[in-house]
Amino acid sequence: MNTVTRAVNRTLAIVLSLAMLIPVPGSAASLGAARVVPVERPVIAGAAGAMAVTLKLPVSPSLTAASSLAPTLQPLTAAPSLTPAIAPSAVLAHPVVDLINKLQASGVALPESGDAAANAAQLLAAAEALPAGASRDSLVAMARTLTAPQGGQAELGRVFDASAQQKAQDESPAIESNSVRLMGWLQELSWMPTGLRKSLGKRVAEAAAKDEAARPKAEPKVYQPLEASKARWTAPAQSLPASTRDLPMGDGQIVGQDAALKALYFGLKMPGEHYNLYVSGPDGSGRATAVRHSLEKLAPTMATPNDLVSVTNFADEEKPLVLETAPGQAAKLQAGVMGFVRTVQRMLPQVLGSGNVAGAKKELHDAYEAAAAQRQSAFDQKVAAIRVGRFGMQIQKQQSEEGVKVYIAPTLNGAVLTDEQVEAKIAAGEFTRQDWDSAKEQMAAQAESLLGEMQAMLEAGQEEHGAVHQKMAQLEAQAAQAVIGQVGKSLKAAVSQQEGGPEMQALEERMQARQDAVDAKVAQVKIGKFGMFMQPMRTAKGVKLAVALTIEGQPITPDTAAQLVSEGKFTEAEFSAAQAQLKAKAQPLMEAFSAMMAANQEDVTAVQASRKPIPQTAASLKVQAWVDALIQSAAREYQAFLPQAEAPEGAPKKMGKSDPADNFRVNVLVDNAGVKGAPIVWEKNPSYENLFGSADANAQTMLIPGAGLVKTKGDGGPTLKAGSYLRANGGFLVLNVMDVLREPAAWQALMAAVRNGDAEIAEGGLQGMASMKGEKYHVPAKVKIVLIGSPMLRRLLSAHDEDFRRSFNAAVEFQPSLKISEQSIEGYLSFLKKAVVTSGGEIMDLTAGAIASILEISARIVDSNSKLSSQFGALYTLLREASFFAKEAGSAEIRAQDINTALGARGERENVYQRHMMDMYTQNIFTVATSGKVVGQINGLAVMGAFGVPMRITITAGPGAPGVVSVDREAGSTGSSFIKALGVVEGFLQNTFGQKSPMSAKIRISFEQNYGGIDGDSATSTEIYGILSRLSDTPLRQDAAVTGSSDQFGAVQAIGGVNEKIEGFFMLLKARGQLNTENPPVIVIPAANVGDLQLSPEIIEAMREDAAAGKKASFRVHPVGHVSEGLEILTGVAYSEILRKASIRLAEMRRGAMAP
Repeated sequence: MNTVTRAVNRTLAIVLSLAMLIPVPGSAASLGAARVVPVERPVIAGAAGAMAVTLKLPVSPSLTAASSLAPTLQPLTAAPSLTPAIAPSAVLAHPVVDLINKLQASGVALPESGDAAANAAQLLAAAEALPAGASRDSLVAMARTLTAPQGGQAELGRVFDASAQQKAQDESPAIESNSVRLMGWLQELSWMPTGLRKSLGKRVAEAAAKDEAARPKAEPKVYQPLEASKARWTAPAQSLPASTRDLPMGDGQIVGQDAALKALYFGLKMPGEHYNLYVSGPDGSGRATAVRHSLEKLAPTMATPNDLVSVTNFADEEKPLVLETAPGQAAKLQAGVMGFVRTVQRMLPQVLGSGNVAGAKKELHDAYEAAAAQRQSAFDQKVAAIRVGRFGMQIQKQQSEEGVKVYIAPTLNGAVLTDEQVEAKIAAGEFTRQDWDSAKEQMAAQAESLLGEMQAMLEAGQEEHGAVHQKMAQLEAQAAQAVIGQVGKSLKAAVSQQEGGPEMQALEERMQARQDAVDAKVAQVKIGKFGMFMQPMRTAKGVKLAVALTIEGQPITPDTAAQLVSEGKFTEAEFSAAQAQLKAKAQPLMEAFSAMMAANQEDVTAVQASRKPIPQTAASLKVQAWVDALIQSAAREYQAFLPQAEAPEGAPKKMGKSDPADNFRVNVLVDNAGVKGAPIVWEKNPSYENLFGSADANAQTMLIPGAGLVKTKGDGGPTLKAGSYLRANGGFLVLNVMDVLREPAAWQALMAAVRNGDAEIAEGGLQGMASMKGEKYHVPAKVKIVLIGSPMLRRLLSAHDEDFRRSFNAAVEFQPSLKISEQSIEGYLSFLKKAVVTSGGEIMDLTAGAIASILEISARIVDSNSKLSSQFGALYTLLREASFFAKEAGSAEIRAQDINTALGARGERENVYQRHMMDMYTQNIFTVATSGKVVGQINGLAVMGAFGVPMRITITAGPGAPGVVSVDREAGSTGSSFIKALGVVEGFLQNTFGQKSPMSAKIRISFEQNYGGIDGDSATSTEIYGILSRLSDTPLRQDAAVTGSSDQFGAVQAIGGVNEKIEGFFMLLKARGQLNTENPPVIVIPAANVGDLQLSPEIIEAMREDAAAGKKASFRVHPVGHVSEGLEILTGVAYSEILRKASIRLAEMRRGAMAP
């Protein structure tokens, strides 16, 4: 028995009298076999001379002790309106899901962030892998925006910087001397004789050569290589703990994400239906942890929302009602209604089958039977008085489908005769055939009046039967109404008082303790082989204490006593003897029970006096109105609580056992009993059913003769099952956006719920929703959605989903990196400590050296020497692998060498392709010169996957249509960014050399041995260096490599993958044995990328110079801000000299193009 039901029972028992109710053998007379028109004698249809007449009388309902009519009750007073659920419309498909599927089908996944150049390039690759169409165009446009250089604003702004343009113009020489210009003028005098023109031209050329030889030459500037200390950030070992063992367990707070945390606080606190949150950032950046911490602080300060229950709608069972109760009261309402049903189900048959009701019904039945017997006797006497000679008359009746069939036959000496008997008696001379025929004729004449009398008698009986039936039904209805009303009072009291709170909990605990004490005493009673049963029971007159003997723990009832005797469990004598002692044994227990009830009453009174009245709300009034409707429905349909008779042969039959509780369904959708503040729901598996639940129609199976098993609507209407969306009502629902998008129909349903402010529950869940066959129900809910995903997905959804764009106005973005500071380092230390403690032994403690290594690896993850990665989670795998190698080495902690071993082993496993590519370079399958000087050939740098490779770029130039032509573009192997870069190169040449005279040079560029396609603009400056080398006939160092974008004025701009590019070229030089201190190889990078450097310790060592220690560099990195700087480093020639030579060469080409 549940707590609410027990409390209701005890409360009733307190205020009503107690009486002893000891069962005895025997029971009230059963009236269940009574028939409306019984067949009194054997049917005489086959008797000689019998006549059959059918009287058209309606078939009456059976008159039994259990027969009933629907009661007439006063209607309920007007109650607050109860709004049923409604069916929704269909949801359309989502374009972002199709776009993601296309990306996955092309083998490319969306990157977590667009901030890093590698991720931006990955997005561009994903976009260009799509088929042509609107989705591809949209994603390509976004990718190109994100692939903008990552340098500072000052560097990027130099496209518009007049100083950069002025610098290029200042360093442009006076392109031609007077003699050179004169030579050009002579070439243009077509009227001059050829011999004279050539003679003058020779003299002018000699003069030009003397002028050039006599002209002072400009010297190149001296450029200092980048200091090794600026190419890698080194963790401050002196400020790190000796071991993570020495660190306290932190509070798990997120560091370095102040802007994101501020936006998160705003989004969570901001009211309004359009302020749902999208929390973005790279996976492992702490975004989920930040959401969890923020919600754990905020939610307890908010109001706890009401519980939600789905209940039967007595006005329309197909449309269930959703009610709200105070937090924690839904389960009590459900238990209270179930207790109400079971109590009525137990009490009602007892009340209607015994006591005053049974006695009154028996009196009515006996009076009806007596009157019917009296009428029948008078009729029978009249029939018996009829004589025709020696013959009498007999009348019998039988109920049939057509009515009452009456059989009339002559008798001889009171017995009917067969045809054979008639013939035999005529032959024997007992009567003549004339006598027999005359008797039949006279009886037929008299039968007409008798039939009329019988018709009147039967109609009178029928009318009296109906009156008796009505009186019995009224008795039952009144009794049922009294019982249901009495039991219902307890339920109404519990609902109206809103039971709960600590004082009621303590009261229930005290009452339970008292009950347990009484139960223990009852369990100790032994009367021979019998035990004792004692329990309060409700009756129409109140609560009485039922006491009975038990055998093997089961109560013995009058019906089971005889059976148990026959089974040999005990004898009648033993039973009688125990019955005689039962009252004496029960008396002290009854007194204990009375004392318990008195103590309970005192406690209840005290609690009620101390409790303040709880104000009624609209929700509580609706619950009370529904309970009133339940009680009225139960009284109206009280037959459902009575034992159901078997269906007649041939009638439809319900499969399974009927339960009256089905008519009064109470299903808890949301139970906030244990919730303090607003609920927080993290849905890890957001399928349609998990998000929104499902509805069960509770269909019943009927066996219909001739049709088989048929599904029919169940009693009480459908049962609703809530999902996580409803459980988050009044609070927060946290979801991973990609998980939702992957689930069929989940995203569409979620957006519909956000838009409409309710949860759609479909009959049959996803299957029912997809088939559009089942019913759908909308349950109002107010939920703040928190989506966690990547910035890329947020941009896609904003572009393609209007509901998302309108409803998710609170955007929170966690940055992929943190500025290196004392605070961010402390954050990493806290992360490492937590990783060790929570790993279950998988991650060992770290030494100071290992901690420093992890910090430096974190900086490398974001390609920076001033930032650390915020993706803490990305380091878990490395820590586990380092722990493995530390254990293998017998170390008790992870050391720096264990980190390096783990990284090396990972490289061995994952960098097979990189090693293969390096072999192709060292074996000159891919030709790249790394020594000497060559005109018009330069080493560019590219990133393939996660490693850098050099690429030989060659340039040719000659007279022709002006322009820069890419051999690779002509082959169709270049992307749009590369094509744009060619335009930038042309712009640079035009700005530098075409201000006064048009250019007439055709320049061809080829990326040699390129078989996979080229895109991007990181080789723009490299192409400019190669072109100027070719035009000026100035050789370029081949032990150098270059990377860097450029604008049309020669300002070098930042690029991505700078660390990989430097390391790739370094590894090739190392493999070829060309690292040297006499003339160290160099690599030229944009100055804007210096902050992105986090080179390997091996390269840092090669770059380091220490004059005092005699240490010389064997490899150098030169950051440049303009192509003039890079060109002087690569050639050793002043930039102005190179431009002068190039100008002369271009003038020659122009004259060659103009010559006849």
